[in-house]
Amino acid sequence: MNKALVLFTAALFVLAGCGSPKKNGKPVVFVSILPQKYFVERIAGDKFEVVPMTGAGQDPHTFEPTPGQMMKLSDAELYFTIGITFEEVWMDKIEEANPKMKIIDSAKGIELIKMPVMEEVFGHTDGEEHDHEHGLYDPHIWLSPALVKTQASNICAALCDFDPAGTALYSANLAAFVSDLNKLSLELRTRIAESGVTRLLVFHPAWGYFADEFGLTQIPVEFEGKEPSLNQLRIIIDFAKKEKIGALFVQPQFSEISAKTISEETGCRIVVIDPLAENYIDNLKSAAAALTENKGGLLN
Repeated sequence: MNKALVLFTAALFVLAGCGSPKKNGKPVVFVSILPQKYFVERIAGDKFEVVPMTGAGQDPHTFEPTPGQMMKLSDAELYFTIGITFEEVWMDKIEEANPKMKIIDSAKGIELIKMPVMEEVFGHTDGEEHDHEHGLYDPHIWLSPALVKTQASNICAALCDFDPAGTALYSANLAAFVSDLNKLSLELRTRIAESGVTRLLVFHPAWGYFADEFGLTQIPVEFEGKEPSLNQLRIIIDFAKKEKIGALFVQPQFSEISAKTISEETGCRIVVIDPLAENYIDNLKSAAAALTENKGGLLN
C-alpha cells in the first residue's frame, strides 16, 4: 500500500466521525468523473449535491483524493462507480471508512469490450517483450450515448431507491435525458456518415465505444497505458507517413511529448478532444465536429 493510500485511509477513519456540512441540506452524492456528474444532475435535478472525484484536466488513471474530498466523502450517501482505474485502488478503502455510503455500479448491465493491442492494430509487434494480458477491458463506457442510457437507468433506479418520494421526478428526468441521448446519437451518426470518416487516429484509446457505436475503427498510439517506446514510435511514424495522416487526436489529461514527435516527423496536426468534459452532449458534438472536420486524422 503506498503512502498516499495509508494517509487517505487514516484520515477517512478520523473524519467519518465528524462529517462535513451538507450544502443547503442536500444529500451528497459522489461520482468518479465529470461526465457522471452531468448524468446524475440530469436525472436528480437540484435535489442532490453531486461531487466528482476527478476534476477538469485531472487524469483518472493516476488520481489521488484530496483532503477536502476525504472530508466530503465522510458525509456522502451514495457513490456511483463507473469502472475506471483509480476505483480499483481506492474504493475498498473508501467503503470501509464510510460504511453507510451505498456504492452503486453505474456500469451494471454493460458488456465491456477489450482494449486494443499493438499486434492487432498494426499487424505486427514492435520486436519487444511485453508483460500484458491480451485484452484488458476498456472502461470508457461513457463515450457511447447508447451505453449512457444504461448508466442513466442505473442512476435513476438508485435515486428512486434512496428517495422514493422523488420517483416521479427522477423517472420524468430520465425520459427527457434518454430522448436527448437518442437525438444526439442520430445527429452524430448522420454527421459521421456524411463525412465519410471510417477511422479515428487517437493517442489514448478512449474512443473504442464511441467508434463501435458510430461505425469507426479506432487506431491508438498508446498501448497498455504507457508512452510508446522508440520501436513503437518508429512503427507508428511509418504508418502515419504511409497513410498520410492529417491529424492526431489527443486529450488534455496526457503528455503530448510523443504526439509532438509524431507531428514533427509526419507533419500531422495535433487536435485536442476531451473525453472527460462535464457538459456531455455539447462535448460529444464538439468532438464529432473535430473528427469529421479533420477526416478522423486519416486523409486517404
